[in-house]
Amino acid sequence: MSVVKENEEVLKVTGGYMYKKCEDILNDLEKQGKIKKLNFIFPPKQELKLKLKDILEDDVDEKYYLSDEQIEKIRCSTFHQNNRRIQEKEYCDTLCARDWKDPKCVVADYRYDEGLRIRKNGLSPCLTTKIGSTSLSGNTLLIKNATKQGYLEATDGNGVYISNIDKKRGTVQKEMIPTLKTSPDIGCVTNNLRIRKLTPKETWRLMGFDDEDFDKAEKVNSNTQLYKQAGNSIVVNVLQAIFRNLLSDYIWSDLD
Repeated sequence: MSVVKENEEVLKVTGGYMYKKCEDILNDLEKQGKIKKLNFIFPPKQELKLKLKDILEDDVDEKYYLSDEQIEKIRCSTFHQNNRRIQEKEYCDTLCARDWKDPKCVVADYRYDEGLRIRKNGLSPCLTTKIGSTSLSGNTLLIKNATKQGYLEATDGNGVYISNIDKKRGTVQKEMIPTLKTSPDIGCVTNNLRIRKLTPKETWRLMGFDDEDFDKAEKVNSNTQLYKQAGNSIVVNVLQAIFRNLLSDYIWSDLD
């Protein structure tokens, strides 16, 4: 079973088109008396056992990793979003009824080795569960997401969008990836909370192809073409299940 989150509309269009073409061919054979058609039943939903981490390569070239500048473009910073709450003047802004939810804050110094430190003037900072674009526990990244909350948490083994995500939802997929496209705009979070692009081989694995098939294709195609071929494909496992049910829906006559 694939760990690709197939776009439902795409699957309906492409899968429906292929089913119609196959059905036309089989209907012609039935009219010729060569087969007998029975009722077709779509394959039942299967439990997802394979996870994204299971198909990732062990050794990946550094060129696939995003730079700090690229990462900052897709991370969500709660510091900048809540900048108006931080009080740096000699007086406090007007208290509001909603301050119970988004309280006024005073500026504190943050050190990765020491954590939050009180300013020399003795004022205590307002502690929150998020600092900047990582959690206090250091186990998650906050990735931009076009919802009211503004972000989704990403951890090791999650799939993430890595380009043009300002207006996207579902930018983080737990232990799977969004639908593959023809360009490498899907990445993954590694165990050290770095983000990298999927390699061409990983995209082929996600679409259900084995490494032997990929190795043959890699000899005659550039990485750009390999990404395009994966994005234009349909998950092999899904097609196999559909065709298995489709063809078992017919009884083939003995042909003399």
